[in-house]
Amino acid sequence: MTSSHTRPKLSVFDGAPIRDAVSAVAEKSFFAIVDGCDDPGVTTAPFWLFAFVRFDDGRTSGSLACWLPPELAQMLFDSFSGRDPAAPTPPAHHVDDLVGEFSNMVCGDWLSRCHGQWAFQLSPPIVVRAPRPDMRSTRRLWVKVNDRPLAIDWDLTAAPESAPARR
Repeated sequence: MTSSHTRPKLSVFDGAPIRDAVSAVAEKSFFAIVDGCDDPGVTTAPFWLFAFVRFDDGRTSGSLACWLPPELAQMLFDSFSGRDPAAPTPPAHHVDDLVGEFSNMVCGDWLSRCHGQWAFQLSPPIVVRAPRPDMRSTRRLWVKVNDRPLAIDWDLTAAPESAPARR
């Protein structure tokens, strides 16, 4: 167990905790099924929604980003809001807000799993439409949510040991 005075090793943030965070958020709040995925497959989406959240606790800082094709974003919106899929399409900014909240929830769950003793400050999510994610990212996890691809990217930076901790 990590004491509240010891910084966690950055390796505790990789892999399984992110997958577990995505699964917890998707299953509990969005009633979605998450499966592992090595190959995201082909999607013909003209763009993806990219939701980016920064975090900092004074010792460890970084970011988490979720990449969702629009079809998955709409499906999650419907599940979360209770919107009937046959109803008129909601405004794009409502779907963007939902995708931002999804990323925020995943980031918070992930950080709590990895180092719950520290309070991280999270930035408001930024959501943009972008081309499909590049396949060469070094810190990326692919999963399938309701059989649709979702990519999660993360970045971490540790402050030097001599830096004072913020409480």
